[in-house]
Amino acid sequence: MDFIVANHSLEYGTIEEIRQSIRKLSDALKSGRPFLVRVVSTQHPFAKARPEEIYGFSHVGFCVQNSLPVHFFEEEELRKLFRKYRIERLEHITHPIEHERISVPLREWVLLTYKQ
Repeated sequence: MDFIVANHSLEYGTIEEIRQSIRKLSDALKSGRPFLVRVVSTQHPFAKARPEEIYGFSHVGFCVQNSLPVHFFEEEELRKLFRKYRIERLEHITHPIEHERISVPLREWVLLTYKQ
């Protein structure tokens, strides 16, 4: 592959499943090519929300309600998972949101890295 975009797809699984996914994607990615990742942060409001507060609001809510694994990431964890990559950008971003059930900002990580 010439480019990988993992847009809120790596967070659905156990940490071991996430590691396996990254290894498999890495095997498919050509050397020197980019890997763009967006994942939820441990500071995301859903990380501590009760299932009934977020069900129907997002895939995260669906997974939490149905006891499916959702992983919320910390910076050092992402750096460790992608330690074999050259990190170009790792940024913690905030999205303001107005919704009847959620009024606090959503927080996520954006990682742009290149396979070495």
